[in-house]
Amino acid sequence: MSKRDDPQLRVRIPSDLKENLEKKARSNKRTLTAGIVDRLEATITQDFVNSNYFKNATEKILHIATWR
Repeated sequence: MSKRDDPQLRVRIPSDLKENLEKKARSNKRTLTAGIVDRLEATITQDFVNSNYFKNATEKILHIATWR
């Protein structure tokens, strides 16, 4: 799917939040959209890392790795 074919999402956010996102995007040499998408993807990844599934898998791997 090309960028032009990606679905659009209109949201209302406080103006100070938008200004902060714009400043951060500029400092990272990104568009506002790219900065927001990057932040949302990072949040989803962090949710997975924090999930019980990931924690349980990590505990099992550590248990196997340290088993003697």
